[in-house]
Amino acid sequence: MVIPVSALAQAIKAKNMKPVNPFDRFATLSGSGDPNPLYIKIYVPYSSDADEPLEVVLSKTTNDGSPVTVGEAIGFSLWKCGESGVKPPVPGPKMNVNWWTLRIVEDGEVDYDFPALTRTRPISDFTSNNNRGARGRSREKPWDEFALVLATDAQFTEHEAQTPIFSQEAAAAKERLEDDDIGHQHQPLQDNKPRPSVTTLRQHPITGGRFTANRQDSIVALDAPSGPTSHAIERNGAPKNLTVHYTDKDFRPGVIPIKTTTDTYLAEVFDQVCQKLNLDKALYVLKVTNTTTVALTDRTVEALGPDRSSLDLVRRRFIGDGTFGFSGSPGSGSPNAPLLLTAAGTPKKPKRGAGVGGSLHPLAQSSDPAGLGVSSRLNANFRRYAVIRKQPMSFAPSHPRVIALDDEYLHIMPGEAVAGQKVFDQTQGKISTIHYSSVVGCKVNRKHPKTFRVVVFKERETKRYDFEAASAKEANEIVQEIKKGMEPFKDSLPM
Repeated sequence: MVIPVSALAQAIKAKNMKPVNPFDRFATLSGSGDPNPLYIKIYVPYSSDADEPLEVVLSKTTNDGSPVTVGEAIGFSLWKCGESGVKPPVPGPKMNVNWWTLRIVEDGEVDYDFPALTRTRPISDFTSNNNRGARGRSREKPWDEFALVLATDAQFTEHEAQTPIFSQEAAAAKERLEDDDIGHQHQPLQDNKPRPSVTTLRQHPITGGRFTANRQDSIVALDAPSGPTSHAIERNGAPKNLTVHYTDKDFRPGVIPIKTTTDTYLAEVFDQVCQKLNLDKALYVLKVTNTTTVALTDRTVEALGPDRSSLDLVRRRFIGDGTFGFSGSPGSGSPNAPLLLTAAGTPKKPKRGAGVGGSLHPLAQSSDPAGLGVSSRLNANFRRYAVIRKQPMSFAPSHPRVIALDDEYLHIMPGEAVAGQKVFDQTQGKISTIHYSSVVGCKVNRKHPKTFRVVVFKERETKRYDFEAASAKEANEIVQEIKKGMEPFKDSLPM
């Protein structure tokens, strides 16, 4: 007979047990939901993505009302690194807050001239931007920037004297981990025989009488949650094979065959294509080949007609592309209603006096006066340059990059693809696609003519990219090409 254990007893036992991760206790310092937290960006120089800070929302006080110290902020940052999956993870011997320090960051670089923050002082003593507060009507958060840097042996000895509790917690966590390993090795095999039903006499809570309670493990409780049920609709349409054309990151055309039926929604086709290519659906749209018509996702494959089975996957040129009816078909109550196809080419000029209903929106006008297909138009004019990405911090390694320039976008891609690497494989690096309207400026460095800088506007802040070209002539050529692409969007640049 197995003696039942209440959930309360298990919770009390778990609370009294020593934690396996010494950073878990700092999770309670999270400022999520706090009306007035501290907004901090933590740079992690030892990580594989050292130039991207980790955004941390920290509470100003602990549960007992005392201010959060620098040492506790370090512990919360280390816990956040583990939760965010920062690679490589913190090694076992360094799973101690006393092995880490916080340093001030200026312009993306760690300031080693200034000493590390005193770990016993409140973190709010060093958050000058948070203490100043955001400007009136400003939606930007007052971020303060620090770097999580490994301490030296001398600093670790000094931290041991200042905050010995962190080392005690690390030792307890290590001991608990070793005990768990030993327990798993000597744990006896459990008996898998079915448990017999248990019949007990219990006292009724109201009448005081006794009643028999049968507990059988094979009986499912009435209030138990039901398992997941399938709501898939059976497809009864005629089979139809679609062909989706796309252009990869190296501007090479490709084709993806999709097996569907006539009653399959185009949204499902769009999802399959984006999943196979590992693309963000918000940045792409499906169009009917050799037309400017958007394949609306609320229509079925039957809406393409019996003679069309080819689609093009292209980037959205505008926010409302394919949403508000531009370059597409008007809404219809039937998902099988045929799409109103518009051939690729310059639309005819509307007659004078046609009014709002007869005029084309500027975003709906075709940008393919030569009548080329989508795949041909994407490969018509682009340039590629092999450059080196210079990191803002001097000790961080540089990485090879490829800058590709077309008529509307600036693409920053990893270096040359490794042989056998799949298309759109994101494991070798991140691909950044920037519209020329988001480029604030670019210039060649006067002291180092082979290096140039590109500043772009992302959401509510600017980001700087520093590159080194093969020669000063190539650096100047890249800057001129970017400025040429920025020319049509000068009036819309963010100020």
